[in-house]
Amino acid sequence: MATATIVSPSALVVAALDEAVREHFDIVVRSPNLGGINLPVTDADVVLYDMQSPQAEVASLLQFGATHERFLQRVAVMTHEDTVLADLIPVIGAVGAILPSSSTAQEIAMTARAMRTGLVILPADILALCKAVTPDASTPDLIAEFGLTHRETEVVNFLTEGQSNKMIARELGINDTTVRVYVRSILQKLGLQNRTQAALFFSDKNGAANRRR
Repeated sequence: MATATIVSPSALVVAALDEAVREHFDIVVRSPNLGGINLPVTDADVVLYDMQSPQAEVASLLQFGATHERFLQRVAVMTHEDTVLADLIPVIGAVGAILPSSSTAQEIAMTARAMRTGLVILPADILALCKAVTPDASTPDLIAEFGLTHRETEVVNFLTEGQSNKMIARELGINDTTVRVYVRSILQKLGLQNRTQAALFFSDKNGAANRRR
């Protein structure tokens, strides 16, 4: 049974989404805030989070996700016209989707359905912002530039292919806890927030290097 939880203090938002979401989920639940969500959230479930004030709510969302495993991957953040995109940087790549304010109810419902397959969905302006906050590199040898180890280099290559920690662990013959340690180290050395930003950074730089050849 797949459950969609619409988290919003607005009855109008809930009403607008309810019918569209029911076409793709067995159960639709409403909650005015994160505290009202039925846990645990499974891989078949999605949380549609109407984020009213990112500056105030991002930290709470991350804290909530830190205490509930895999929760953030099931969250689609719905933004508003006055949302400052820079305030969303900490959750880029952590949540399953960030939806622009122009999204229709049907588009939101289809995004929620796509998330059930494990896709991470980000709008073009969010991707542009993500690239904008990555560190600049003037030399083609990015590994030497940032002091990554040989093993961290291998992990980076798998990140750019979109592989999960478990998949990387299987490829390298190590456990996923060790992969998380490597990913943390890579992010610290690059000054990035999460694995998606790292993947975008290296994909972008590798693409630029290939175009120069």
